[in-house]
Amino acid sequence: MVIVGHHIWPLADLEVVTPRLTLRYVSDELAVELADLAADGIHDPAAQPFSESWTDVPSQQLEQNTLRYFWRSRAETSARHWDVCLAVVVDGTPVGVCTIHADHFPARRSAATGSWLGLRFQRQGLGREMRQAALHLLFTPTHWTS
Repeated sequence: MVIVGHHIWPLADLEVVTPRLTLRYVSDELAVELADLAADGIHDPAAQPFSESWTDVPSQQLEQNTLRYFWRSRAETSARHWDVCLAVVVDGTPVGVCTIHADHFPARRSAATGSWLGLRFQRQGLGREMRQAALHLLFTPTHWTS
């Protein structure tokens, strides 16, 4: 896996590359593509896999809420509080999102992740690979500071 970063806003160019996918920090451009992907469907409408039913809103509202979520996460992220949204990209196409949430990670060594994949990208092993990439990012100490 390869991880790179930016010197001013370290997350801006963050990428974790695996054999099949790349976790890429969600830029505004990626956010729009991911909002459209979410509107295309993430799960069977008859079931709700999320603790918050954020997908149960009309299409335009879903896309707008998705953008707001990415922007809010970006604004609230600091060295002490991580709310990092990473696009899951396969062959240049955004296929989902993997998020990492942590407070005081270097000291506590504890984080939570969340994720989703567009319906047409599910059941291909991408979910497992993106979680492994997120864990690699979290637990490879040369990639974070206190």
